[in-house]
Amino acid sequence: MTPLESVLAAHGLTGARVTPLGAGLDNSAMLVGDDVVLRFGRDGAAVAREARLLAFLAPRAPVPVPVPLFHDEQAACLAYPLLPGTPLVLAPAGRARAVPQLRDFVAWLHAQPAPDIQRDDTPLRDWLAQARDDHAAVRELIPDRHRRAVEDFLRADPPPDTPHRVLAHNDLGAEHILVDAAGTVTGIIDWTDAALADPAVDHARLLRDLGPAYRDPARDERALFLARCLLLEDLAYGVDAYAANSLTALSWLFAPGRVP
Repeated sequence: MTPLESVLAAHGLTGARVTPLGAGLDNSAMLVGDDVVLRFGRDGAAVAREARLLAFLAPRAPVPVPVPLFHDEQAACLAYPLLPGTPLVLAPAGRARAVPQLRDFVAWLHAQPAPDIQRDDTPLRDWLAQARDDHAAVRELIPDRHRRAVEDFLRADPPPDTPHRVLAHNDLGAEHILVDAAGTVTGIIDWTDAALADPAVDHARLLRDLGPAYRDPARDERALFLARCLLLEDLAYGVDAYAANSLTALSWLFAPGRVP
């Protein structure tokens, strides 16, 4: 039996229609029947940790998060009911409307006590090193009007690190935010990377993806620094929607006069 067949058999789902939903660096997801998501990861212990975190968050969160139905540590599989909505990265018209709800959600999340969870202490100099590598791969994609600003940023030193850590989603990009047709947030998905982390990492992705409307809570220089690194990361990732989003974000993250 394949891991998928084993999980389906163990949970009474044999014979159900299975439809691929997509795959990333760490996970692949599929829809079983009409309403159950199965997500397979690389690390069974990480899947179990995510299931425990979601069980803690789901009854408390001000916006929906996946509610685990079951997880299989040996198969590195997590199952949860399908959440409604469209990924915000595919719904740019809903971004401005989602800002207040996301701002409140992040403030709530960062104030939560941390359950048993990994810690992310990646120094900002490592982020900058990765951004330089990403830039080398995508230099030709950056419009001429932004190239000087990007290059000046990559030559500068990163801001100081902070020891402050909070419970963070740690991958809160527009691809992991679901919205309805009105722009109301209907779910925050993919908590694989959740960690005790610098709060700027969540603000940075929202600043990158939501633009100036999210600027107020992201005034910290670390958030702006990380947003710029993350823009180059998504541009190098190779997914059309992410690349288009990053090219748009150049206008507010690397506008003239914005680079220190």
